[in-house]
Amino acid sequence: MCQTSIGRVVAVEDGQAVVDLDGGVRRRAMSLMIPDLAPGDLVLIGLGTVLGRVDPEDRDVLDTIGLPPAGPPAAIPAPPTDTLGGTR
Repeated sequence: MCQTSIGRVVAVEDGQAVVDLDGGVRRRAMSLMIPDLAPGDLVLIGLGTVLGRVDPEDRDVLDTIGLPPAGPPAAIPAPPTDTLGGTR
């Protein structure tokens, strides 16, 4: 599963963008797929790559359908164990 996030580009340099995600978290993402990316652009990032621009109207739709808020990745819970101490 790939977690994607929406953020605003803060800076672009040498094929990488610094993207400000909701919550004040900043991430670096490869921006080679969008050569004319500029600070202020709203973008979708996934797997450390800018996947495309997001129209502000589309952002409202994504918020409505429940795109999870961006931020630090959630912790992965430990797998359940059976009564003998092994994993299922």
